[in-house]
Amino acid sequence: AYGLSLEIWNDYFPNAHIWGVDIGFARLVKKRLLPKQRIHLVEADSTDCSKVSALGFADASMDVIIDDGPHWTEANEGLLSCMWHALRPNGLYFIEDVQTGTGNDRKQRRFEPGVPI
Repeated sequence: AYGLSLEIWNDYFPNAHIWGVDIGFARLVKKRLLPKQRIHLVEADSTDCSKVSALGFADASMDVIIDDGPHWTEANEGLLSCMWHALRPNGLYFIEDVQTGTGNDRKQRRFEPGVPI
């Protein structure tokens, strides 16, 4: 939350450009992160592939993609499908915090014990 993951990745990958896509960055986050030259903040809904596609990430332009957006399966699968073209051959795609459960909808699953995947 609050852009902290972006700062961690900025430190962990010292030669990388870090792109943060979020539905809305708080003013405080922008103030703290924008001075960092390798962090780029873009406001878009990661669950809407048309909005993510409009960002124009080029084919095979990324070595690593880390999905730390909504933690429900449909959102993870949607972003993977939308961003796969941008991942370089032999690149790495990570999904943080996959939520699973037995409920029929994502709101119900969020509060049930997880099941193995």
